[in-house]
Amino acid sequence: EHEVIGRSAVDLGLWPDWGPAHALRNALDRDPVLHDLRLPVHAADGTLRELQVAAARFEWDGAPAAVLIGRDVTAMERARRETDAILDKAALGIAFVRERRFDRVNPQFERIFGVPAGSLAGQPT
Repeated sequence: EHEVIGRSAVDLGLWPDWGPAHALRNALDRDPVLHDLRLPVHAADGTLRELQVAAARFEWDGAPAAVLIGRDVTAMERARRETDAILDKAALGIAFVRERRFDRVNPQFERIFGVPAGSLAGQPT
């Protein structure tokens, strides 16, 4: 706890530069409450991780402040990208349906049914 209080994310080595900090500040300037901001951070072992961040801007003793909650989504995002790559290259048409609506279809499914790319997302089955 004492290692982080009063130190910036750059000082702690979480960000190599001020780019992500500026992105966070700009996002909070547009909307004082954020629910799904993605930010890169460096873990203690030096690996690059992706955080899903919820943040809120407020004033503390008259000075601007923010509270952040982060969740490491690196593995989940890697799995999503791998799944997307498999689906995009599959020779079979594949559709994921949730609550009787197309959640995701692959390019082969769209070709089979002759529909424009991306046009089925959210449509009823």
